[in-house]
Amino acid sequence: MNKEVVGRRVGLDIEATELLEKSVKELKEGKAYIKVNESKLASKVIRLYFTKHHKKEKTALEKEFFDQKSYLQEIIKKSNNNEELLSSMSSYLSKSKKRGRIENKEFN
Repeated sequence: MNKEVVGRRVGLDIEATELLEKSVKELKEGKAYIKVNESKLASKVIRLYFTKHHKKEKTALEKEFFDQKSYLQEIIKKSNNNEELLSSMSSYLSKSKKRGRIENKEFN
């Protein structure tokens, strides 16, 4: 596991940090021959995730991190004329209503 280390820092939320620390502690507990730290374990977990789960979870991640405002700005930017804009907006609004994103709001 001698992977070259790239100087990249990633901010973890409190829960992820606690889980990582707990996992390292559990791995090392009573085993002086286990040489692991949070950085090594985080790298391994990320590689495992991308190898086994990313393709299956990609849609769920896109839903979780979807930014409606940015998406609408992109629709506006890509529209070449009013007809394209109206068509794109109508399509977006009908899909949003089906997914339950927009409730009891009127758009003109």
